[in-house]
Amino acid sequence: MKTIENKVTEITSGTPDQPKMMTYVDLCKLIINQPSQEGFTVEQIRQRLTIFGVLTVTENPEKVEIEVKDFTALKEAINKFKWAQVHKDIVAFVDYINSL
Repeated sequence: MKTIENKVTEITSGTPDQPKMMTYVDLCKLIINQPSQEGFTVEQIRQRLTIFGVLTVTENPEKVEIEVKDFTALKEAINKFKWAQVHKDIVAFVDYINSL
């Protein structure tokens, strides 16, 4: 098992009227739902649904426990993801995930 701390970032989502500070779990959910240019295979969909379930149904909002196999797939998706903005918390998030 790997443990991901659910740190709060300064990256916001939502509307300008009601911005929401994104957490590491929010960033993982964003990434796990984004396909590569090739799209998803059915096996990738199954694995990503499992990962999304773990990220969504966590008993402790401060950390997430994830199986090593699923963490490896998540880490690979994070490292391949193309970001739509430049932000220091993106670098901190990716560096943190890569350090686990």
